[in-house]
Formats: sequence, C-alpha cells, structure tokens
Amino acid sequence: MFFSLDHEFVSCYCKDKTEFATLLRECGNSRALARGKRVHSLLTSAGYGDDAILCNLVVQMYGKCGNLDDARSRIIRSGIYKDDVVLATALVSMLGKFGEMEQARTVFSGMAKRTAISWNAMLAAYCDNGHARKALELYHAMDVDPDEVTYMTVAEACSSSRDLQEAGALHERAAASGMLAHVPLANALVAMYGKCGSLADARAVFKRMPRRDATSWTSMIVACARGGDGVAGVAAFYAMGLEGVAPDEISFLAVLFCCSHTGLGRQGREFFVLMLEELGARAEHYVCMVDLVGRLGWVEEAQRLLEAMPFQAGSIAWLALLGSCNVQRSSRRGALAAERVIELELEEARRGSDLQGL
Repeated sequence: MFFSLDHEFVSCYCKDKTEFATLLRECGNSRALARGKRVHSLLTSAGYGDDAILCNLVVQMYGKCGNLDDARSRIIRSGIYKDDVVLATALVSMLGKFGEMEQARTVFSGMAKRTAISWNAMLAAYCDNGHARKALELYHAMDVDPDEVTYMTVAEACSSSRDLQEAGALHERAAASGMLAHVPLANALVAMYGKCGSLADARAVFKRMPRRDATSWTSMIVACARGGDGVAGVAAFYAMGLEGVAPDEISFLAVLFCCSHTGLGRQGREFFVLMLEELGARAEHYVCMVDLVGRLGWVEEAQRLLEAMPFQAGSIAWLALLGSCNVQRSSRRGALAAERVIELELEEARRGSDLQGL
C-alpha cells in the first residue's frame, strides 16, 4: 500500500476518511514515521485536517513512531483538541508517556469537557513520572465520579508516597462505591497497604476478597515480606497452591525473598528447585538464592550457585555475595567478589561510553 503515497494514489484510494484511517493505523503499527507524515499532510490537503477521529489517529501514529515534536506542532498548537474529549485524552496520555508533564497538564486544563477516562490519563501521567503528590491533589479535585481505573491509579500514588492516611481514605471510598469485588482493584489495595507498611490492612483486604488470582496471592506474599513476616509469606505461598492457583515468576521471587529474610534455607531451596522445574529462573531468582544461602553462612555454596548461573552474573549478584562474605568474614571470597563487581562496573561504564560515541 505504501508504494505510492502521492496525490494520485490518494485520489484513487483514499475516497473518504475510512481509507485515511486505515493508512494511519498501518503507519503507526509498522513505525513508518516518514510515510505517516506524508499521510498526515495528504489528509490535511484533502480537507480532513479538523476531523476528530483522524486527528486522534494522527496523535496515536506519532506516538507509536516516537515522534512527539510533530504531534505537538501539528495537533497541540492548533488547539483543535479542546472540544474533542477523545483526542485531548489521547494527547494527555501520549505526552505523559514521553514525560512532557507541563504540556500534558496544559492540554488537560484546556479541555472543554473531561470524562473519568480523561482524569485517569492525567493521573497516570503523574504517577508514571514520579509525581505521586500531584496525582493525589488531582484526584481530590475530580469533578466526575471515579471508576475502577481511577482507584487503581490513585492506589499507586498512595504506594509511591507511602501515605497510609490517603490509602485508608481511598479504601473507604472504593468500598462505598461497591467496586471491591473487582479483583484487580482489590489486588491494588493489598499491594498499596503492603508498600505503606500496614500488613494488617493488607491482610484484611485479602481475606475479604471473594476470588483471588495469582496476582492476589503474590501481592499478599510481598506485603508479608515488606512487613517483616516472612513465615506468613511462606505460609501464603503454600496456601496459594492448596487453592489451585499456580505461582508465576514474581510469586517465586517474593517467597524466595521471604525465605532469605527469615532464614528458611531448606524451604528456599525447595522453592528454587520447584521453580527451575516448572518455569525456569531469571537472574533475579539466582541473586535472591545467593543472598539466602549467604545469609545462612553458606558462602561457598553461594559462590558455586553464582558461578553455575546459565547466564553471566551481573554486579548485583556479586554484590550479594560480597555482602554475605562481609557478614561471615570470608575475606578471600570477599576479595574475589569485590574484584568482579569492579570489573563489571567498569565494563558497563565502557559500554555506555562506546554507545555515546555512536
């Protein structure tokens, strides 16, 4: 289709906006920025420059192609988004993904009308860019009823700010709305309380859930680990299996963390072997196991495990061994670990320098 994106082709193929819409979607999906620019120029020449649906697709196309400047110059500065809630929301979302918070807020503030989806886009932009407090302030300024996505996004803001008071108020409002039966929202609240340091509240939400999935159990295990109750985290992992819920890689990582910080070496080994058999292991799981056996004083086993990894151990893995060596006063292995950390850090620095020179 892209062999002749000229006026002759447009006059033959693009008889209405449906064909332009198809071209824009294909340009975005194939990351064909140059072709997308040409389609944008041609649809403007054809008189569709102010069409809300096509403008929305133009924004999506530029966003998928990673070209914020054209979206900004051709759409935002024209102001045509102000009366189109769908287009404006798409702009807020795209600007947030690129970290352009000032412009995202300008677009949001300039909207003639905002829906819950519009507010959610701005809330997500704040959360994704590390502005949890601004997200909470925006949440309190909402003039429409929040939906499930709103509560989940604000739960993330509460987690990032470690604000237990805001977390409790959010939980109360979500419960009053009758939305806690939604598993993803309940999961978000469990994770939120865990990060805010309230294991009791995390347990309360978890116990009231009518249905639980793998994320529910993993969130509870992580909350136990954060709350210093690794034994309860391990118990939750066993209960997860009894309920017929299969653990995923994150579940295993969470329970290994519990074992590491509770001194449960035998259980940790069993979980690690089980994971290798069922899912395989990532670098993070090996690092956790190195930390676990090292904390128990088995620094020789920790080193063997690290060297047996099916991929090159990074500096974090060697740092875990170094920490164990320091605690156990194993100076010879500690010196080896420190040397490997330095080598890997220097290698990473050189690689970064080489990339800058490209």
